[in-house]
Amino acid sequence: MTDNPKRILIIGNPNSVFIREQVERILVGQSITVVGRSNTTYRDFYEGKCQIITAEESPFRSIPKVRVHAFHGYVKKKLKDENFDLLHIHQVSPDSLRFFNEFKDSAKKTVITFYGSDLLRATEERLKSYEKELDVCDAITLPSDIMEKRFHQVYGNKYDAKINRIRLEGSGLEPVREILADEGQEALKISKEYYEIDPEAITIAIGYNGTVAQSHIPVINALKSSPLAEDDLADKVLLMLQLTYGLPDTNYLNDIEKALRDSPFRYKVFTKYMNGEESARFRFATDIFVHAQPTDAFSASLREHIAAGSVVITPKNINYSEYLEAGIEYEGFDNIEEIPEIIIERIKGQSLREWANSERMFRLMDSTGYVEKWKEVLID
Repeated sequence: MTDNPKRILIIGNPNSVFIREQVERILVGQSITVVGRSNTTYRDFYEGKCQIITAEESPFRSIPKVRVHAFHGYVKKKLKDENFDLLHIHQVSPDSLRFFNEFKDSAKKTVITFYGSDLLRATEERLKSYEKELDVCDAITLPSDIMEKRFHQVYGNKYDAKINRIRLEGSGLEPVREILADEGQEALKISKEYYEIDPEAITIAIGYNGTVAQSHIPVINALKSSPLAEDDLADKVLLMLQLTYGLPDTNYLNDIEKALRDSPFRYKVFTKYMNGEESARFRFATDIFVHAQPTDAFSASLREHIAAGSVVITPKNINYSEYLEAGIEYEGFDNIEEIPEIIIERIKGQSLREWANSERMFRLMDSTGYVEKWKEVLID
């Protein structure tokens, strides 16, 4: 803790990699309180670093109809009469902005950070309803070209003086960089062995979390209904699903596993938390990464796959202008049914890695000044 720590209130999901990174790298020594619905995954991480207030502590958490209102009341009572140097909204929603309105007058500075889906998938009507909060906040952060374009489509230029183009970043690229420096292209073979995968298997990862938006089941169904499911190809394929966070419920997990069992492919499902090295090994063990989420705002997981040399397949309508300008290559599709053909062409051409992308990604995502830029926005 510094001699004069800033009092910081963060509203967001404590399980978010971006909140964890800010606590660990950017807000070191400050007096931090994080308010979020749940903290079941990273409770040990936050121990001694900051105060966590979650809905799990609310006495009314088990009553569905009053749970949300009760949590707001619980937090209001818990933080009554406290003042803050910074109020930071991580990911925008009516719920998070309710907290914003509750505590904005208790904070010297207020920052609203859009994550991606909160801007790209929200209706214009929903986004327009946020104007009252955007009018009074001190700063707005947007991490990518795609998001800034959408923001201006909805709000015009009236908030330009508040906008900060600054990335949300996890530390996931660092273990990828370290493994690549130590092992070079041998990292592929070593990482497959790490997960007890046949080095000759063609590994296809579908999505990077357990949310329905990753389209796991439609992709599996497309693969098993295509020529890829024929014996000579299917025997070579191993599907890998990283469902380590974001699963809506066990029913969805069961549905995914049924779709996998009904396919002719071998598969591995990962549901336990992965640390930095384990996650990096997963990226290197992946030959082809299928990203079938309808929107994306510079996903850290996708960046890590690119840095590890995985072939990335993603919707054409997601225009990664930053990647294209950096010379990073990836495959695009209009419909999920096109994905198997792209994979088959890659297999036939024996083109299952994009090693040249690694250097380009590390150059694009140069972290020099990253911490300092965020400190300038948040606490300077």
